[in-house]
Amino acid sequence: MARFVLMAALILPIAGCAQFVSRNSEPDLRFGMGYRGTDDPCRRVGATRYTAPYINRDEDLVGCPVDFEGRPEFQERLGGREVTRTDDWVIYRVPLTGE
Repeated sequence: MARFVLMAALILPIAGCAQFVSRNSEPDLRFGMGYRGTDDPCRRVGATRYTAPYINRDEDLVGCPVDFEGRPEFQERLGGREVTRTDDWVIYRVPLTGE
């Protein structure tokens, strides 16, 4: 019986914390304006803890919705390289054009 009480004392606090951890949570993404225009579904992505490893000064970080049918054309036309994806977004590094 003592073993059961000890195990319960160790497991219950951990189980209680599980409600605060979302295993399927979307990472923190900060979006700016449309990348190619105001109506572009692909948007500039700002710096967050999640995106920081993908940011560099020679490329823009751009997120396109996973279900956006124009993603292949966007990637090919602008030379975007996929660096990560979430449930809802595909994040690309896009070379700066010098504009």
